[in-house]
Amino acid sequence: MPSATPAPAAAPDLTIVYDRRSLGIVNTSTGPVDLSGLALVQGTTSLPAAHWQQYLSGSLSAFPARDCLQVWSASESADLPAPSGCRYVRGVTYLAGPVMFWTQVSFDVQWNGRALASCTAGAGRCPVDLP
Repeated sequence: MPSATPAPAAAPDLTIVYDRRSLGIVNTSTGPVDLSGLALVQGTTSLPAAHWQQYLSGSLSAFPARDCLQVWSASESADLPAPSGCRYVRGVTYLAGPVMFWTQVSFDVQWNGRALASCTAGAGRCPVDLP
């Protein structure tokens, strides 16, 4: 008797891609998503998606598939490459000093204050499904 083939798992809406130098928020869904309520939070440090608004090419409320936002240290001497899976970097922002919280400890991805995912420091990738 034939066995059923499991359906492939759906891709997450977003993938947070990070290393010791940068962090990217990549829309890994098949269409535009609303990032306007998104924030990365670790303790008292919060990096809301709205932080990119002033540097953004496009809209947070209709953020295109396979595009990304990126953040890295202001002390980098040159632009860093786009994160894996990112077709086009829509916005870059810079952080001063040792504020790159994703390199030290786990952090949360929140939507309007509600936790969606917890990302482990050093893991390098964190899938996130939006509400």
